[in-house]
Amino acid sequence: MITRTRMPAGAALVVLAVAAWCTLSVRVTGAKPPESKSDVPQFQYDASWPRPLPNNWVLGEVAGVGVDATDHIWITNRPLSHTDYGLAACCKPAPAVIEFDQAGAIVQTWGDPGEGYD
Repeated sequence: MITRTRMPAGAALVVLAVAAWCTLSVRVTGAKPPESKSDVPQFQYDASWPRPLPNNWVLGEVAGVGVDATDHIWITNRPLSHTDYGLAACCKPAPAVIEFDQAGAIVQTWGDPGEGYD
């Protein structure tokens, strides 16, 4: 037996808003869909990036990634997310915010694990 369910009104509005925004952004920017697969950007995984983290740090669940005006990559991670899985005695949680340069070297960090988790 097939049953039909109705989409909640709020969800329908969200779908319509996203579709309208996508259509409008293509019209405003003049962006065209790719004409062939070769026009689509290709991404490749780089196992050497970032460089190994110091102090036996391991990243927790990464919550955000951003790029600033100097092309430095900023990540925010949840350092204490390892407590759910058991952090090995060899490792320590990395700080919550880490800035990397293009080569994958750490520029600065802040937010010690446990800070603000009271």
